[in-house]
Amino acid sequence: MEKRDSFMGYSDKTNVELARKEYEDNELGYKLDVDEGYVGTLSDINNNRSNNGEQIFTYTKTSGGTESVAPDAPLSERAKVKEITLLYRGSTNPTGLFTGKAGEVGRDWLGNNAALGLKMLMNQRGVTGQLEASAEYLKEIMEKYPNAKINIYGHSLGSMDAQYALACIT
Repeated sequence: MEKRDSFMGYSDKTNVELARKEYEDNELGYKLDVDEGYVGTLSDINNNRSNNGEQIFTYTKTSGGTESVAPDAPLSERAKVKEITLLYRGSTNPTGLFTGKAGEVGRDWLGNNAALGLKMLMNQRGVTGQLEASAEYLKEIMEKYPNAKINIYGHSLGSMDAQYALACIT
């Protein structure tokens, strides 16, 4: 096992492993384990709820078990969640155009990546709906799980979503 240098206690290798998990299509209740142990149970999937393309996976971890604790669970259950890991998925591979994921590809590459790139080239301010939706989701999760430490992972477009979400926290 690698030395744990990360601020979260995981090795760099495990942090990369966790970031790769963003691209798996798991079902609610999936128990996420990595080389260094149990991370959490998939308790919520925000798959384009705002129609802006965000894909965010919420893993909850309680002090005594591996049960799923959804955001709409009673507060008494949500209060038992000690740790949450949010995985912000990055852009869908453009080959998805040919595998039934054309909508995801369009939302990611045209509605977000190209739109943000164009804003930068034109020296314009503003964000996309996906960034805003990602920020709102983080705020919602923080309110719904008041006792939880929150770990955030993102790759590519997912890292922009995660960084913007963090920047919007007051």
